[in-house]
Amino acid sequence: MPSSIEVRKSILIHLLKLNYRIISFSAIISLIGGISTSALLVVINECIRSGVNTDYNLLIYFVFLCVIASVSSVCADISVNLTGQRIIASARRVLAARILVAPIDALERYRTYRLIPVLTHDIETVSNSAVAISSFAVSATICICGLAYLLFISPTLMIIVVFFLFFSAAAQIIAQSRAVVEFNQARSHEDQIQKCYRAIAEGAKELRLHRKRRYNIYNLKLKPIIQEIYGKQIRAVNLYVSARAFNTITYFSVVGIVLLARDSSWLNIDLATSAGFIIILLYLRGQFEQIIGVLPVIGRAIVSLRRIDDLAEQFSNPEIGISHTLENVEPGQKMTLKKDFAVIELQKIKFSYSSGETRQQFAVGPIDLVIRSGEIIFIVGENGSGKTTLIKLLLALYAPAAGVLLLDGQEVTAESRDDYRQMFTTVFSDYYLFDDIVSETVCLPEVATQYLRRFEIDHKIGADTRSASEIDLSTGQRKRLALLKAWLEDRPILIFDEWAADQDPMFRRVFYQDLLPELKNSGKTVIAISHDDRYFEIADQILCLKDGVLTNYISVNALGSNELVQTSDCEIEPNGSSKGG
Repeated sequence: MPSSIEVRKSILIHLLKLNYRIISFSAIISLIGGISTSALLVVINECIRSGVNTDYNLLIYFVFLCVIASVSSVCADISVNLTGQRIIASARRVLAARILVAPIDALERYRTYRLIPVLTHDIETVSNSAVAISSFAVSATICICGLAYLLFISPTLMIIVVFFLFFSAAAQIIAQSRAVVEFNQARSHEDQIQKCYRAIAEGAKELRLHRKRRYNIYNLKLKPIIQEIYGKQIRAVNLYVSARAFNTITYFSVVGIVLLARDSSWLNIDLATSAGFIIILLYLRGQFEQIIGVLPVIGRAIVSLRRIDDLAEQFSNPEIGISHTLENVEPGQKMTLKKDFAVIELQKIKFSYSSGETRQQFAVGPIDLVIRSGEIIFIVGENGSGKTTLIKLLLALYAPAAGVLLLDGQEVTAESRDDYRQMFTTVFSDYYLFDDIVSETVCLPEVATQYLRRFEIDHKIGADTRSASEIDLSTGQRKRLALLKAWLEDRPILIFDEWAADQDPMFRRVFYQDLLPELKNSGKTVIAISHDDRYFEIADQILCLKDGVLTNYISVNALGSNELVQTSDCEIEPNGSSKGG
């Protein structure tokens, strides 16, 4: 398995380990910048304390430290930004790799509306925090070194400073912890708002036709979620503002106490010491403000990192036998890729899953099925009967809970599953049309050009057209193009999931009466989920599903008889029409 998809407890720890050299360099540069700036404060304070006599050695140190502080500050910002961007790029690669090799059912459970915000919003949030973390690191170093110097020049005053800083830090920690909770809750609502945005974009036509639904989605779903996010974000930032105000009061209280300490006989602090103490305190206030200012950014980044880590954890177990394919397109060692086959068998296959948000259990099987090379097979059944699930089991996209899948008598194991899938090409009902129409090195064959004309998309696709994004296609045209792309892949088995459902009668006729028989004559096996009973006579087998159970096989010979063929809950009339399926 490649290192980019190794299973780790935390993706952040994994990425930090991958980039430890540049992270170490960035930390050292930030440390140098903070120390050199702190040393400048020491030099300035010593110049003040030295009185009228100028110490030229101090001036040389001053110039030297100015150069070091300036250069290290620039280098720190550049290196930390580089580090952050490298980590973000690594995170994107890791997440993309894990998603590509994750089991299909894991992807289906996670849902797209949750997946996309993590890959876009959360990654961007963490990316934007890189420079803020650089400022935080430099300012924290300056504060630590500055406080150490204050301890050196007056331990007594430093005790007072530490006392007040304790309460200031406590307030900031409380604010940070509570604000992160608010940010996390707001981020949870972001998933829901993404779901609503998807609904109003993809359901735009339906919403124009349904006034009440349009009103409900805006007033009962979108507005409450938006208001909730608004409230959470405001409360989180207000916590930081309140803590910042408390810190300001605390800080100036310390300055006031130092001023009063000059007149205190028991503290015995001279004017130069108190003046230097106050100057450094006032400078450190800016650094503390810098730290406090980036805390909201860091708080949001913490929430986003949790989401990224959760996504990585959800897809931390890659499908066996597939992870190597991201670096090597050659077939695995367990099974040689086949361009033909004799028979595929499903023996006692069982599978169950939770359906939708109701978590209702749905079971398929036990299923016994034999598919022979060169057959045309139709799968019929009511909506929700398990037709698409059966297809996914046949494709080995789902691992059965029981039973075996055989290819020419050889069991399709977890290790050989990916090689087995390369025999299939599909057009699902929820298909995705990839941009590449044909390979850069492949020309459209003449027969494909003929079907482009018959499907009436030849005027859309020219000889030089290589990308589907280059052309404007209707929904029906895109589906016809998807079919031709599947055919051009020249794989032995083609699967169509209700392809003809939204096509005009003319294109249905071309599909059933011309294309499918031609595919069969060329030795291809075709499996189609279909409700077009008028074309059932072209099938070699018709499989009827009801409530996840395959009731029986119905052969084309039976359809040619004059008697009604009845198999449990599925009836096929002699002319090919179906009942109950």
